[in-house]
Amino acid sequence: MASFSATDACVEGFRVARRHPWSMLVWGLFFVVAMILGFALMGSLGLMSAMTPGAMNPGALNNPANPTAAMTNALKIDAVFLPFSLIATTMLLCAIFRATLRPEDKGVAYLKIGGDELRVFVVVVVMTILGLVAEAVVAGVLMVAVGVVYKANNIAGVLAGVIATVGFVCLAVWVVVRLSLAYAQTFAEKRIRIFGSWALTRGRFWPLFGMYALTALICLGVLIALYIVIIIVMIAGMGPAIASAAQGHTADFSTAGPMVIVALVLAFLVSVVGFSLIYTILYAPQAAAYRQLTAGDKAAEAF
Repeated sequence: MASFSATDACVEGFRVARRHPWSMLVWGLFFVVAMILGFALMGSLGLMSAMTPGAMNPGALNNPANPTAAMTNALKIDAVFLPFSLIATTMLLCAIFRATLRPEDKGVAYLKIGGDELRVFVVVVVMTILGLVAEAVVAGVLMVAVGVVYKANNIAGVLAGVIATVGFVCLAVWVVVRLSLAYAQTFAEKRIRIFGSWALTRGRFWPLFGMYALTALICLGVLIALYIVIIIVMIAGMGPAIASAAQGHTADFSTAGPMVIVALVLAFLVSVVGFSLIYTILYAPQAAAYRQLTAGDKAAEAF
């Protein structure tokens, strides 16, 4: 069985960021532009009005048909924006895998549109659908079972509900971890591998779980650091206006002059790079884990 180091894999995102700093900026800008285009597409189709609180909130109007209208609006938005978002996310995901597993295949900051993206997109869609269906079925069965127990005995029903909830979460985490390398495996092997991850991660649940837990903690630390940097930049750029407001005067941001624009631009760039860094920290470990777990197989093929 190939050796696997969770601590080594969970910092792969920082290695990618160190080797390709400009790619981080391009990835962040790419995603921002993609989201803007997505909203523009919804606007051209007349769906922006469906995003207003009144259109999305079933209780906003005293109209019996309003809940149906709200659901219809939500479905319309999802039908347009979700595929657009998934395509952009898949391209970014493949760019991270490409920078990790095939750094010589540069493209435009490792961003491409091709067979890799198509295969990973198929896996993303299938995994999303399977996850939603499985969640609905298991949650439905558990709710019915807990309801039956609750009718027989209230205390036992509450206890059964707690146990069922904990069990459901543990089961979901176990399945997600076991299937978590499907994207990286599909990308690396150039064929759709939805359940191949199941065999690849056999006997590796706890190391992989530890990798994801460490990755989540790292992302939390990076997110906090980013917020602090953004706040410092904004305060530095808008210091005079903030000081005026603190003295009880009306905040006049014009007194800050061009520093406001500089602060806003810097805050935007920090946010963009921070987003791509967090995304890379989250997904590069999957590629690193796949590389470690298949290192023995590749060495055997070489001989």
